[in-house]
Amino acid sequence: MIVPIYTGIFVDTEALWSIFPPKLSVRKGHAHVTLSYRGGVESAHEEWLGEKVLVRVVAYGNNGKNEGLKVELESSNSELQKYLDTLGEHHITLSYARDSDPKFTANLDFEKLGEKIELVGVYGVFTSRGFIKAPY
Repeated sequence: MIVPIYTGIFVDTEALWSIFPPKLSVRKGHAHVTLSYRGGVESAHEEWLGEKVLVRVVAYGNNGKNEGLKVELESSNSELQKYLDTLGEHHITLSYARDSDPKFTANLDFEKLGEKIELVGVYGVFTSRGFIKAPY
């Protein structure tokens, strides 16, 4: 039984930072889209561990307190895709100011990018013992 702290779609942080170097003082350690935070055992969705997900970066935002990317997620697993679709808009926090919090990235006014950038993400879980099925 997996007890998650959070579940998410994890991307290669170094690859992401090579495209979007963080500009604020605190860099987000493991680049990911949070799907569920402290959602309990049922939020782990162990059947999806390791599933690959297309992460399409469509917009960027930075208000001096939070910096992040608005993304679209696409999975070939229809059940996982249904779940992703129920969660609304998705984002990745790149960095934030010391007097802010990553949770505020969702409130940014994102500006559309001229081109869409695609990355591969993996469905994984972060627990008190570390990552399960997060390859990066």
